[in-house]
Amino acid sequence: MTDRTLRLQEILLEWGTTHRRQLPWRENRHPYHILVAETMLTQTQVGRVTRYYQDFLSRFPTPFVLAESSAPEVLESWVGLGYNRRALRLRQCAQVLVEEHDGLVPDVQETLRSLPGVGAYTANAILAQAFNKDVSAVDTNARRVLVRAFVGQPMTQVALQIRADSLVPHGRSWEWTQAIFDLGALICRVKPSCDRCPLAADCLFDGHGLDPYIPPRRQSTFAGSRRQYRGQIVRALAQGVQDKEELRRHTGLDADSFNSIYQELKNEGFFGTTETAPPGASNPSTSTLGGCTGTSHGTQHHMDSAAINYTEVYSVED
Repeated sequence: MTDRTLRLQEILLEWGTTHRRQLPWRENRHPYHILVAETMLTQTQVGRVTRYYQDFLSRFPTPFVLAESSAPEVLESWVGLGYNRRALRLRQCAQVLVEEHDGLVPDVQETLRSLPGVGAYTANAILAQAFNKDVSAVDTNARRVLVRAFVGQPMTQVALQIRADSLVPHGRSWEWTQAIFDLGALICRVKPSCDRCPLAADCLFDGHGLDPYIPPRRQSTFAGSRRQYRGQIVRALAQGVQDKEELRRHTGLDADSFNSIYQELKNEGFFGTTETAPPGASNPSTSTLGGCTGTSHGTQHHMDSAAINYTEVYSVED
């Protein structure tokens, strides 16, 4: 490791100690808490997550409680945060933790990545922050700092991950993770404030020349989008609406457009079908949220963790 890199490491750690953001998921290093936080932070701004995180943990303080909760209960605590399928994946993840890991979050990357909804970034974020493993959680904030200050050129995700892991100071991954997140969020933004950056003297970019950071493509406008209609349906489901036509009226969509979104949500596990009642019984087959009714607390079959390919982002601005 070069002298320049060692200086950057030392300066970043020192800066991080004195400029660390006070965020509720940094108050302890409990693996389950970090799993919840990182799931919420996927493609969601930090300011929004802080309003949901503590309420969610108050309601579902352990994987055991979350695993036994119904899908409507979990979604009720999630509605408004966005990307509601994360809530179902987190519930499914808790069920696997309870059934296969005694309710404990594993500390092995391969095992973590086998959990529903846990991708490479989330696994690394848990390992670095809960278990102090020498791995790097590379979100968009960290990517900006890494490619500008340490690398000086664009890199593929795989190559950057290898380089980032090599830069983590041994035994200090928690401190390193917070520092690089915070520098990227507060100073090394898309439009960086290089005049305020503690790394400027040794940065390979320093605000001059071609920026090696290539920002991700921005999402389409939310208003009128498929995402908005998905959210309206899930919000209605969380409120107990189960009739398909009533769900359609909540969106105002025509039948074909609604059916397309409805089928998409069904394929992702938002709906299940209860068993048809025997002849003479009063309960016909009905569609229910996540395969259980609003009062059921039984666990459901786990969906394949590869069913949803998340683009994981931990950002206050992107």
